[in-house]
Amino acid sequence: MQDQKSSDGATRAAQKVCALIQERVGAALDFAKVHGCDVVPTRHDEIAAIIDRETGWIPCAERMPTEKDSDINKLVLVGYPNEFSETTYWGNVVKHPDLYPYWQPLFNPPEE
Repeated sequence: MQDQKSSDGATRAAQKVCALIQERVGAALDFAKVHGCDVVPTRHDEIAAIIDRETGWIPCAERMPTEKDSDINKLVLVGYPNEFSETTYWGNVVKHPDLYPYWQPLFNPPEE
């Protein structure tokens, strides 16, 4: 589903979500197993990728951007806690992670 490892925060959140799901629907899953129904296994990595994509902010300490994460101008969005965000060249984030604590990918505009 995803080329790179999800952020540690997203992975932890995904594991908590999966544990909650298993707790809430445990009886239903047990019933399904006993009666031979198909049960879809929980995929922490897929849920973590969704969390990263939906929340957007990825700590640089957990995953650096790549050119694939940038838009057509090679930019990514960088953020500073409780301050502001701006765009910068993705390579700047890789070279200076101490200056850019968080980032998120930018997407190319739709084609006409």
